[in-house]
Amino acid sequence: MIGSLTLDQLRILVTIVDTGSFSAAGRQLGRVQSAISQAVRTLEDVQGVVLFDRRSHRPALTEVGRVLVEHARLVLASADRFEAIASGARKGLEPELVIAIDPLVPTGPLTDSLAALSTTFPTLPVSFSTEGLGGSLRRLRSGAAAIGICLLLPSPP
Repeated sequence: MIGSLTLDQLRILVTIVDTGSFSAAGRQLGRVQSAISQAVRTLEDVQGVVLFDRRSHRPALTEVGRVLVEHARLVLASADRFEAIASGARKGLEPELVIAIDPLVPTGPLTDSLAALSTTFPTLPVSFSTEGLGGSLRRLRSGAAAIGICLLLPSPP
């Protein structure tokens, strides 16, 4: 539960919009239509807004409903990422990868490597920063980065 709403309510809201009706959402979620309607009614009551205009055969999103559905999608995506990171950690993956990069590192190979990493570990959050010359080594030694990428220079600067 997040405050006065649940992820289930948000999932129901998004599923209604994606499937086009309360009954189709019920079928997809394995619930009866009355349970779907009740969940939406509860969400509307608790939040104090009307999400659907029910005057026609098919309920249509209100303006506030349209905006809140997009936010619901963001919350659900974030919750999915949360679960994926926890699942990865249970399997021994790092919860996050922090990379410090010297500015002279060629971007082409770096971009290719990050793309391959993303393909292999799609739920691994990766953050990186470009450091001043020698900065990646400093961040690596201080523990602020897990990986430091720098060029091997013929002599120390």
